[in-house]
Amino acid sequence: MKIEVRGRKYTAFKSATADIRIDTLANSFSFAATPAKDAGLPFGRGEECVIHVDDEPVITGYIETVAGSGDYSSHVIDILGRDKTSDIIDSTLLPIKDIKAPITLKQVVELIIQQIGSSLDVIDYTGAKFEKSEDVIAVERGDNAFQFIEKLARKKNVILTSCIVTGK
Repeated sequence: MKIEVRGRKYTAFKSATADIRIDTLANSFSFAATPAKDAGLPFGRGEECVIHVDDEPVITGYIETVAGSGDYSSHVIDILGRDKTSDIIDSTLLPIKDIKAPITLKQVVELIIQQIGSSLDVIDYTGAKFEKSEDVIAVERGDNAFQFIEKLARKKNVILTSCIVTGK
């Protein structure tokens, strides 16, 4: 497993995991490193990264935590993060006036993504559409983006999931 930050891949880790699940929206990753004496990591919290398994990208996200532990003879640095769908999970919405039927679920999600300033792409295999205005739930101040999108998806029996698309 490798972590790529700013175009450079790093591989010298004691352990590494990528937790990719269909029942959670944001996939996660963790790495444990033992840096050389008096050396730190060349990247830090908040940086964008790509996680590779067998040279295939499996997670595109952010480093959320860099924490160290150890004693006088050795130390370990733990790197934890989640994929970019964490933008939706961690955000708060403002009311959106552009949600008027007829509108597709994909169009609603794209409006939400635009409002929170994320770079996520939406892939829709369902074509779910809201035909009547009363079918569309209004965003209320303070709503979480994921909870709002999930309510709309449930109305159309759509399961939300995260994936990485290669070959763009």
